[in-house]
Amino acid sequence: MIPTASLTAWVRILYLGIFGSAVGFSWYYDGLRQLGPARAGVFINLVPVFAILLAALMLNEIPSPALLLGGLLVILGGILTNR
Repeated sequence: MIPTASLTAWVRILYLGIFGSAVGFSWYYDGLRQLGPARAGVFINLVPVFAILLAALMLNEIPSPALLLGGLLVILGGILTNR
């Protein structure tokens, strides 16, 4: 399967590797250094929220009311924890 992958597939894999992993973890570690592990650890909970947001924006998926409520609760929990 790998030898027959198209150029588009390789570009997508590189995009995920560079932006989804390398840049994302680099920013997260910078946040760890600035905020400390206890406060920065709360932001890991935002990963699914941003995944749903990006799916809605890029894939035209419509999030259910339960997903929206869950995302709101995660955001409010993050705000409450960091106060």
